[in-house]
Amino acid sequence: MKLKELQEDFLKGILKNKLPKSIEKTMLPGGSLDLEGCFNTYRNDYTARLSSVLGDNFESLWTILGDKEFFEMTLKYIEENPSRLYDLGEYGNELPSFLKDHEIAYLSELASMEIEFRRLFNSEVEEAVDPKVFANLEDPTSLKMIFTKKHFLFQSKYPLYKIWEKRGDNSEESFSQIEWVPENCLMYKSTDTVQVMFLTNFQASLFLNLREQLSLGDALEKYPDAPGEEVSDLFSRMVSHSLITTIS
Repeated sequence: MKLKELQEDFLKGILKNKLPKSIEKTMLPGGSLDLEGCFNTYRNDYTARLSSVLGDNFESLWTILGDKEFFEMTLKYIEENPSRLYDLGEYGNELPSFLKDHEIAYLSELASMEIEFRRLFNSEVEEAVDPKVFANLEDPTSLKMIFTKKHFLFQSKYPLYKIWEKRGDNSEESFSQIEWVPENCLMYKSTDTVQVMFLTNFQASLFLNLREQLSLGDALEKYPDAPGEEVSDLFSRMVSHSLITTIS
């Protein structure tokens, strides 16, 4: 049997909690352990390690679910999604789909926020257009803008960021402070940190149109009653927070 086939059988056996016949012929127990004890040691180490990784990568889920339910969930996830990654920092990226039918409706979205935060945190800052360039423009409405790829816009009927902020603190007092209202949260990498910008519904919609490289003027035509102060506020923050990498 080839090494790869042996490794696949071993992994299947760990996930099914059953020692494969092919492994019985090749595994040599050591010390006081018999063959079954040796196999169980590997199995326990494997699941414990991946559960620990999921706890590190998804602390907010752990906070919400509590120890018992979180580790029950991780065991089911590990059974369905064995790790095939060299970088365990990426393990768990299928959790949003895995949790989509969970009784806690926002849990899948919260998992996505954890993944995006980790992606942004580990990324490099992109060079942005100098704010002085915008100060010298006569007519910004003709601008088309390309934004940094190091951003993610969450639009949810739940206060995802405020829930995520409470990770590690599952006290009733802490969660009672959350205002349970819809949230538009723009998460982005800037100056070596992940930052957050909260947007109104109008600003989030305008941002999405601008991200499709509509000019500012063309995008605003979609909003006959666009609140001027919200337009100015969004444009000012996009410039000052280094979200714009190219203009034309």
